[in-house]
Amino acid sequence: MGSVIDYFACPNCGQDAFSDFYYKTGEEYVHCSHCGYHHTAEIVNRNKPLNKLITEDWKFTTITNPYGAFKLRFKGDNAATCGSMRTEKEWNRYKAAVLSSEANNEIDHFSLSRYVDGVFHYFVYNGTDFLEVIESTDTQELSES
Repeated sequence: MGSVIDYFACPNCGQDAFSDFYYKTGEEYVHCSHCGYHHTAEIVNRNKPLNKLITEDWKFTTITNPYGAFKLRFKGDNAATCGSMRTEKEWNRYKAAVLSSEANNEIDHFSLSRYVDGVFHYFVYNGTDFLEVIESTDTQELSES
Protein backbone atom coordinates (compact mmCIF):
# COMPACT_ATOMS: atom_id res chain seq x y z
CA MET A 1 0.00 0.00 0.00
CA GLY A 2 1.28 3.46 -0.82
CA SER A 3 0.86 6.55 1.26
CA VAL A 4 1.75 10.21 1.27
CA ILE A 5 3.06 11.64 4.51
CA ASP A 6 2.59 15.33 5.09
CA TYR A 7 2.83 17.89 7.86
CA PHE A 8 0.48 20.83 8.18
CA ALA A 9 -0.64 23.38 10.77
CA CYS A 10 -2.90 21.68 13.31
CA PRO A 11 -6.40 23.21 13.21
CA ASN A 12 -6.49 23.13 17.02
CA CYS A 13 -3.10 24.48 18.18
CA GLY A 14 -1.27 25.61 15.01
CA GLN A 15 1.76 23.33 15.54
CA ASP A 16 2.84 20.67 13.02
CA ALA A 17 0.34 17.83 12.69
CA PHE A 18 1.15 14.59 10.88
CA SER A 19 -0.97 13.19 8.04
CA ASP A 20 -0.60 9.72 6.52
CA PHE A 21 -2.85 9.51 3.46
CA TYR A 22 -3.22 6.16 1.69
CA TYR A 23 -3.80 7.24 -1.89
CA LYS A 24 -4.92 3.80 -3.14
CA THR A 25 -7.76 3.52 -0.61
CA GLY A 26 -8.49 7.12 0.43
CA GLU A 27 -7.88 6.32 4.09
CA GLU A 28 -6.23 8.99 6.20
CA TYR A 29 -4.69 9.16 9.66
CA VAL A 30 -3.98 12.59 11.19
CA HIS A 31 -2.42 13.26 14.60
CA CYS A 32 -0.99 16.28 16.39
CA SER A 33 1.56 15.26 19.01
CA HIS A 34 1.43 18.74 20.54
CA CYS A 35 -2.26 18.92 21.53
CA GLY A 36 -3.82 15.54 20.66
CA TYR A 37 -5.95 16.61 17.70
CA HIS A 38 -6.85 13.42 15.83
CA HIS A 39 -8.73 12.54 12.66
CA THR A 40 -9.10 9.22 10.87
CA ALA A 41 -11.00 8.06 7.81
CA GLU A 42 -10.89 4.25 7.73
CA ILE A 43 -12.58 1.63 5.62
CA VAL A 44 -14.48 -0.76 7.89
CA ASN A 45 -15.99 -2.96 5.16
CA ARG A 46 -13.10 -4.40 3.22
CA ASN A 47 -15.27 -6.96 1.42
CA LYS A 48 -16.28 -4.47 -1.28
CA PRO A 49 -14.26 -3.04 -4.15
CA LEU A 50 -13.20 0.55 -3.48
CA ASN A 51 -15.48 1.95 -6.16
CA LYS A 52 -18.53 0.32 -4.47
CA LEU A 53 -17.96 1.73 -0.98
CA ILE A 54 -20.70 3.88 0.53
CA THR A 55 -20.65 6.10 3.62
CA GLU A 56 -21.62 3.20 5.91
CA ASP A 57 -18.46 1.35 4.84
CA TRP A 58 -16.28 4.04 6.39
CA LYS A 59 -15.51 5.03 9.96
CA PHE A 60 -14.67 8.68 10.58
CA THR A 61 -13.24 9.74 13.93
CA THR A 62 -12.29 13.29 14.87
CA ILE A 63 -11.12 14.57 18.23
CA THR A 64 -11.23 18.35 17.91
CA ASN A 65 -10.93 19.34 21.57
CA PRO A 66 -8.72 16.68 23.18
CA TYR A 67 -7.46 16.70 26.74
CA GLY A 68 -3.93 16.18 25.40
CA ALA A 69 -1.43 14.07 23.48
CA PHE A 70 0.56 11.30 25.14
CA LYS A 71 3.82 9.56 24.33
CA LEU A 72 4.90 6.28 25.96
CA ARG A 73 8.16 4.40 25.40
CA PHE A 74 9.48 1.43 27.35
CA LYS A 75 13.17 0.84 28.08
CA GLY A 76 14.84 -1.06 25.26
CA ASP A 77 12.16 -0.15 22.70
CA ASN A 78 13.09 1.75 19.57
CA ALA A 79 9.65 3.26 19.08
CA ALA A 80 7.08 5.03 21.22
CA THR A 81 3.31 4.74 21.35
CA CYS A 82 1.62 8.07 20.72
CA GLY A 83 -2.01 9.01 20.92
CA SER A 84 -4.72 11.32 22.16
CA MET A 85 -6.36 11.57 25.55
CA ARG A 86 -9.99 12.53 25.12
CA THR A 87 -10.77 13.51 28.72
CA GLU A 88 -9.15 14.32 32.06
CA LYS A 89 -10.76 11.15 33.43
CA GLU A 90 -8.91 9.08 30.80
CA TRP A 91 -5.61 10.82 31.67
CA ASN A 92 -6.16 10.19 35.40
CA ARG A 93 -6.77 6.47 34.68
CA TYR A 94 -3.49 6.26 32.74
CA LYS A 95 -1.58 8.10 35.47
CA ALA A 96 -2.99 5.83 38.19
CA ALA A 97 -2.12 2.73 36.17
CA VAL A 98 1.46 3.91 35.65
CA LEU A 99 1.95 4.98 39.26
CA SER A 100 0.56 1.74 40.69
CA SER A 101 2.12 -0.65 38.20
CA GLU A 102 5.15 -2.78 38.96
CA ALA A 103 6.13 -2.24 35.32
CA ASN A 104 6.58 1.51 35.85
CA ASN A 105 10.35 0.98 36.27
CA GLU A 106 10.33 -0.30 32.67
CA ILE A 107 9.05 3.06 31.37
CA ASP A 108 11.72 5.07 29.57
CA HIS A 109 9.48 8.04 28.73
CA PHE A 110 5.86 8.93 29.43
CA SER A 111 4.52 12.41 28.83
CA LEU A 112 1.40 14.42 28.15
CA SER A 113 1.26 17.61 26.12
CA ARG A 114 -1.78 19.87 26.55
CA TYR A 115 -2.93 23.00 24.75
CA VAL A 116 -5.21 25.10 26.94
CA ASP A 117 -6.32 28.64 26.14
CA GLY A 118 -3.33 29.26 23.87
CA VAL A 119 -0.79 27.85 26.36
CA PHE A 120 1.12 24.57 26.10
CA HIS A 121 1.52 22.46 29.26
CA TYR A 122 3.89 19.47 29.32
CA PHE A 123 3.79 16.77 31.98
CA VAL A 124 6.61 14.22 32.17
CA TYR A 125 6.85 11.08 34.28
CA ASN A 126 10.09 11.16 36.33
CA GLY A 127 9.92 7.60 37.70
CA THR A 128 7.80 8.45 40.71
CA ASP A 129 5.36 11.19 39.68
CA PHE A 130 4.30 13.48 36.82
CA LEU A 131 5.91 16.90 36.79
CA GLU A 132 4.83 19.94 34.82
CA VAL A 133 7.99 20.97 33.01
CA ILE A 134 7.07 23.68 30.48
CA GLU A 135 4.41 26.32 30.12
CA SER A 136 4.72 28.67 27.18
CA THR A 137 2.59 30.83 24.96
CA ASP A 138 5.37 31.25 22.37
CA THR A 139 4.59 28.52 19.81
CA GLN A 140 7.62 29.47 17.69
CA GLU A 141 9.92 28.89 20.64
CA LEU A 142 8.34 25.47 21.29
CA SER A 143 8.65 24.27 17.71
CA GLU A 144 12.35 25.14 17.62
CA SER A 145 13.32 23.44 20.90
